[in-house]
Amino acid sequence: MKSNRSFSCNMLTISLTRHVMAYPETRIDDDIQYAEYQNINKVFKARTIHHLRPSTSVASVSAPSPNVMPGRRIKIKMALQNKDSFSWMFNRTYLPKAGDPEYACVYANVTKLHGTGNYVFMQGWTTENNVTVEIPLFVKTNRTPGVGYIRTEDNAMHVTLKFGNGTEKSFGLYKLIYSDYKSCDILRVMSRYPACELYLHRRSLDKGVPRECMSIYKYACGREDNYHYPVYNSTCKTK
Repeated sequence: MKSNRSFSCNMLTISLTRHVMAYPETRIDDDIQYAEYQNINKVFKARTIHHLRPSTSVASVSAPSPNVMPGRRIKIKMALQNKDSFSWMFNRTYLPKAGDPEYACVYANVTKLHGTGNYVFMQGWTTENNVTVEIPLFVKTNRTPGVGYIRTEDNAMHVTLKFGNGTEKSFGLYKLIYSDYKSCDILRVMSRYPACELYLHRRSLDKGVPRECMSIYKYACGREDNYHYPVYNSTCKTK
């Protein structure tokens, strides 16, 4: 099984090098050739070892008030993780503005909720004033259509912020472009289409982004420097 996976990844890398593109190749999102790398629940299953107890209420892990960040878009960035439930956003294809959520040092820690495809992410980031902020984001996985085939596994997630007063704010859909199910995950941010985010699991930071993962990021998200904005650095910290 391991040798088959290695062979498959090598063939995928070879395929990508034959199609060098400067701009994002979004067709990869729904191409059957990449479907085996887009099982989003497999990503989460490999990473989540903790579950919220049935008695845990949604309110107990909700954001305190919708006034915490009035008028701002808070996106969930879920970096998938394997046995390591914690991931850092390592690269992205866009730059935030001062005052935006996820300004710098973005991370996500995932916990499995009861029911298929239900998760909560503790999403954190550092503001321009060097203050670390953390909020709970709720995730429900779903399936988007493949091109020329029918998917059998979920490949995307819908992210919601739930406030303590019962109100909610949707942050849209994130599609899994690629995961090696060990250290690296690449997401398509549909609300910023065709923007991408690359997550690296905490235990893999010292090794850096795997070659196959970076090859796919360049192919799916863009090769030029303006598609490669670093997010993580050695000074990043959690709340």
